[in-house]
Amino acid sequence: MSDKLKNICLKSGDSIDGILILIDEADRPSADAGLGELLKLLSERLARCDCNQVLIGLAALPTIMAKLRDSHESSPRLFHTMLLEPLEQGEREKVVELGLMLATHKNKFVTNITVDAKAFIAELSEGYPHFIQQFAYSAFEVDEDNEIDEDDVARGAFEDGGALSQLGDKFFNEMYHARISSSEYRRVLDAMAEHGDSWISRAKIKKESGVGETNINNALQALKTRQVIMSDETRRGFYRLPTNSFAAWINATKAARAKRDAQRGYVAGE
Repeated sequence: MSDKLKNICLKSGDSIDGILILIDEADRPSADAGLGELLKLLSERLARCDCNQVLIGLAALPTIMAKLRDSHESSPRLFHTMLLEPLEQGEREKVVELGLMLATHKNKFVTNITVDAKAFIAELSEGYPHFIQQFAYSAFEVDEDNEIDEDDVARGAFEDGGALSQLGDKFFNEMYHARISSSEYRRVLDAMAEHGDSWISRAKIKKESGVGETNINNALQALKTRQVIMSDETRRGFYRLPTNSFAAWINATKAARAKRDAQRGYVAGE
């Protein structure tokens, strides 16, 4: 592969600056896939054949660094990390507006959105583009009068098969359900989600989750081993969720459960 890349660069001459290789969702494969080892060996072979026109980029969750290190100890040093911050409130609302403009062009009819509904989508999304897209799309789907209001956003988000369900299926259910066999583990995640992706001490997690002394250690170790949470390598006993979007989804899911339970309680009390 290194020889082919070098030959492409040589044959292209000055017509190109080089080759950019981008790998999306690079955190998805397990460490056993050997991505770190592959990229380390490739970079070394390119260096040996004096090919300096190849750039490799990975788009991934922060857990990618641990997976790269497990595959090849020095592979994380190949990369310069760049943290992508969530969008600001005005930027989130602009995304919704642009989406509706595109929908108007395609559908040949206008769909409006209230100021409050637009702000609601922006708030639910926590600034993550894929969240904005899903909440806006789901609200658009349930709207019946070509004017999206707060009720449309709520129904689109919380109903069965709605935005929260879709986001879970695409990004988080595997972490929150498939890798977790205990309700106490979910209580730990629920408590951590209240702090976004900030570092939290073991003592604080224990207090806020209500999980007992013995079980909190088991839960934290299991969640760390399964790469559902991250531990601070510079401070003992501090943990965080890998992304704020995961925290946002957990919080939104808790809100949806609370709303569903409240509605069931109301119906039962009638």
